[in-house]
Parts: sequence; structure tokens; C-alpha cells
Amino acid sequence: MIADKNSCIVVESLKDGLKVRLNVKNTDNKDEDINQFFHILGSVEQQKGLCELVNGKYEYTIYSSCCDLTEAVYYYKTYDSYQIKGLKLFNENLNSKDIISYDLISEENIYICKTSF
Repeated sequence: MIADKNSCIVVESLKDGLKVRLNVKNTDNKDEDINQFFHILGSVEQQKGLCELVNGKYEYTIYSSCCDLTEAVYYYKTYDSYQIKGLKLFNENLNSKDIISYDLISEENIYICKTSF
């Protein structure tokens, strides 16, 4: 993802061997821009059940991600959860020789609002 106040959000991806480039003008709202990025990226994601590999196993998009290079935040969402999560990389010692890993948060949180009829 390329994003700053004077540019566009640009997503480049390969789908069926073809390069797909989608873009949209940035807003002044970073959360809205991140949300828009994931909507664009969703246009090339692979759903389970569409492309069978072998013995009932299917190709699908496990996760989608982008990185805010200014604030060093890695954003992602998984196939099993549409909620966008973020990891603040500046909270880690980036000069460490140790590998840092995180567990993927993939549980879906579905909120049911009370309604009155």
C-alpha cells in the first residue's frame, strides 16, 4: 500500500497470472484509508471452495495485510475474521537479532445489537 496525504492508495496484486492495479484518492482519515485498502484488496481475494487443489483441499486467501511505513504499524485480517488488527512494530526492538513472532488473531467477533420493534 502506498499512502500519504498527497497521493492515492495503490494496490497491486496478481490474479490468475494478471497484474491488477486498483487505486483510490486518500482522505484525511487514516482509519478510513486503511478500511478502503482492505476493500480494494478484497476484490482479488480467493474464497474457499473455488479452486480445488487435491483431495478436497482448496486454495484460498489465508490473510491480507498492509503496512503503515510512517508509524510502522502492520495491519492484517484473516480469512476467518474480517476485523482488521494492527501490530505496532516500533514497540519492538527492531535491532534485535532474535526473531519476533505473533500469534494470528483469527477468531471472528460478531456483535449483536439489541433492537426494539
